[in-house]
Amino acid sequence: MQHESLQYPIVVYNIAENSFEAYLMRCPHQGAELQVFGERLQCPAHGSEFDVHGKVMNPPADQNLRRFNLEIIEEKIIIHLQ
Repeated sequence: MQHESLQYPIVVYNIAENSFEAYLMRCPHQGAELQVFGERLQCPAHGSEFDVHGKVMNPPADQNLRRFNLEIIEEKIIIHLQ
């Protein structure tokens, strides 16, 4: 999904039943847009990889992904962009 005020899409992972996590698909290393490969996100520029919890699995990135708070209301996922 994408929001007009952000330059990058947001990925939402279903971690467990009624448990979701949302991350900005921007590599913290040099700002490339990440690609989704199942349960991992990969940077096409330098190969950094991130897990479904936004944690760095493979450098050169040394910071985790920007995480968004979210909530489920009436079966809808609401992502808070602050």
